[in-house]
Amino acid sequence: MGYPLQPGTGLEREDPVMAFSAKQVRALRRQPDHRRIRTREANGRELTYLEGWYAISEANRIFGFDGWSRETIESRCVLARENRGTFLAVYLARVRVTVHADGATIIREGHGTGEGRGTSPGDVHDISLKAAETDATAHFADRERRFQAIVSGCFTRS
Repeated sequence: MGYPLQPGTGLEREDPVMAFSAKQVRALRRQPDHRRIRTREANGRELTYLEGWYAISEANRIFGFDGWSRETIESRCVLARENRGTFLAVYLARVRVTVHADGATIIREGHGTGEGRGTSPGDVHDISLKAAETDATAHFADRERRFQAIVSGCFTRS
């Protein structure tokens, strides 16, 4: 169900596996470093994920620092509270990851959330926004498939 990239049309490639080199495909299929896998509980479920900095480092290693990019396409504060000098902020972010491989451009989007608490409202908003952007980026790298999530278009952690 893939469509070839048509030069000059702005169409993205929907068949990304064909665009990656054999070396990149091998790297994408490798299991991630187990020390970088984290878990957290949400709504009674245990979620596993890769640390955001590790996902970014792996993208740089696999695709090259100039072979991919990440941009925040939406961010919004969904909760901001102050209680006796302690501030809380929660942000949602949506990011777009673009990978350039063998003349093709593969584009995927993901979302994430971030929460910050502290005594400085500016720091709390900054921390929670950055956490949401990192969380959204890490959605591209799940526990078992690293950046295979880009290949499959899957953004969930389970």
